[in-house]
Amino acid sequence: MNHKSTRLRQDASKLPLLALAMFSSVLLSSGVAAEYSSLWGRQGEPWTTQSRLPDFSYAGYHNGEQPLPTAAPGVSVKQFGAQGDGVADDSQAFLTALAEVKTGAIEIPPGRYKITKILEITRSGVVLRGAGPDKSVLYFSTPLNDITGFTSAAMTTGLPISISGPASFTISR
Repeated sequence: MNHKSTRLRQDASKLPLLALAMFSSVLLSSGVAAEYSSLWGRQGEPWTTQSRLPDFSYAGYHNGEQPLPTAAPGVSVKQFGAQGDGVADDSQAFLTALAEVKTGAIEIPPGRYKITKILEITRSGVVLRGAGPDKSVLYFSTPLNDITGFTSAAMTTGLPISISGPASFTISR
């Protein structure tokens, strides 16, 4: 090897550092102001009740820091009379299942379940578990404000909810 090729190789090894230095100096001298979201403060102030965005940092089971517990296979809502045909009102079958099952899963087989009443889970350890996305669909055909008599922009307007397993669900139109 000659002296010239060794020198070229040494100079080439410095190119990435040189390019980085030039790029950094261009950025620093461009005078572009830092951008920030108009939804949050200039200094990244934390969320407050006056903020425009809700804080979902601690949403989920045990603040999202622990996995969901697994429930053993349970009883089918069809054992309580649910049809799952999208026509018959399956509310009473769900209400009966929720009243009788003390702990464990209430399985919702594939189907479209029409619900016209409020379903309330009042005990810890009771799980509604569907067969998967687009398989087990709870269709709330009556808006909540029609059931309760309350009027609020936060009430449901009849969107179907697909139960896809113990950890997730989707809302679709």
